[in-house]
Amino acid sequence: MGGLTGCAFKPISWGEPTGSPVPTASADDALEVAEDYFNQSPDSGAKMLNEGITTMQRISTPHFDARLDRRFAGETLSAQTVAQVFEQGAIRAPQGFELVAFTLQAGHPYYGETDTARAAAEILVAESTVIPLTAPFGVFNDTTRRFAREWVLVILAVPAGAPVMLQIRDEGLTVAVDLRSGAPVVDEAWAANTGFRERVGIKVIGDDQVFHRTLATLPTGALQKQTSRFSFGIKPQASWGLVPWNSEDGWAEKGKQWLRVSTGARVAFEPPGNPAVIMDIDVVNSFQYVEGTAAPIPAHRPKTITTEAIYNGEAVLDVTWLVPGMESRATITCNPVGELRARYSDHPDVSAEFTGAASPISFTLAFSPLEEEW
Repeated sequence: MGGLTGCAFKPISWGEPTGSPVPTASADDALEVAEDYFNQSPDSGAKMLNEGITTMQRISTPHFDARLDRRFAGETLSAQTVAQVFEQGAIRAPQGFELVAFTLQAGHPYYGETDTARAAAEILVAESTVIPLTAPFGVFNDTTRRFAREWVLVILAVPAGAPVMLQIRDEGLTVAVDLRSGAPVVDEAWAANTGFRERVGIKVIGDDQVFHRTLATLPTGALQKQTSRFSFGIKPQASWGLVPWNSEDGWAEKGKQWLRVSTGARVAFEPPGNPAVIMDIDVVNSFQYVEGTAAPIPAHRPKTITTEAIYNGEAVLDVTWLVPGMESRATITCNPVGELRARYSDHPDVSAEFTGAASPISFTLAFSPLEEEW
């Protein structure tokens, strides 16, 4: 059992796979555009840029994921290319300016967009002029985990030789790619988002396991001592993968990522009845992550959860760790600890305690780079 994170881009061949731009229109035949010319394709369907150079640079942040497919900088663009932005014929840049064009293919961001959480895409020209890219792929569908449009073609006029950057602002960080060279700006923001670009597949090794332990009440007064058997079953999945940012905790510290595991926890106390036994599970100290020979790492979130909430379906136990994620394998160990109490129908709650030795259960996580088609 396990999960893979990430997406697969469909490989598309535009005929000329690599190399220099292919001129298809002369300046004499083309319509000169304004110095502030900007156009963005509004419809669905794959976009071509035969004049462009194949780039295939992934740009990924918490709420954005795309591939810079092709890029172009030059004097003219063909009628075939600009028809995709509803121009009637070939276009050319005015004197002292160039046309810059590029195509983006949408991917699958880890986190869907909401009214309050979304990435902002923009173009920075000459380090001073900012041109917003409004919803380049349309609306994000949280059910299908896809954007409404898979492709976008963007064309703009810029001063000849001026720097032109594609920027994505997301959760306080800005990543950038040079639209002339196709190279990213490798800075702290780019490094922080590495886990979104270089995705990891995680396989959970180990069958569905159940932790058992006996317990006894600590009665007072005329109450009789009661015994019970606690069963805690786990069937983990790691489909969330390793991510450098999450919506609860924000950005992971440098060199680490957030690992979230869905435990599929099930609980039972036998025999059931009066009193009903409830446990406030100390999740932080009940679940440990061990990578190689390093010291065990306690869980980060949640801090606690009650067996009552799990049993009644009021809460799901998803455990998060802050981990290095540098090894190919790691181990998760579960040894539930926490406060036990017996709840009577006709008497105040009574404390309880585990008896006998614990036998922790464990699972192995196998990490591997997620192979993707471009």
